[in-house]
Amino acid sequence: MKLFGRSGGYWLFWISVLYLSACIGNWYAVPCVRYEYIQMAYVITLSLPLWIRSLADWLNMKTIWDIV
Repeated sequence: MKLFGRSGGYWLFWISVLYLSACIGNWYAVPCVRYEYIQMAYVITLSLPLWIRSLADWLNMKTIWDIV
C-alpha cells in the first residue's frame, strides 16, 4: 500500500488542505473574499471527479458509469 496513492481520499485530503489554507489566509491576511464563495468553490471542486470521468479514472475511483 502506498502512503499517498491516488484515490478519492487523496483528492479529499488535498482539496481540504487548500480549503483550510484559503480560509485561514482570508481570515488573517486579507479578508477580500466572502466565505460563501470559498465554500462554494470547495464543494464544486470536491464534486469534480463525479463530473469529469478522466479525473475519476486518474484517481482510481469507481463511479456510477463504471457500475452500470
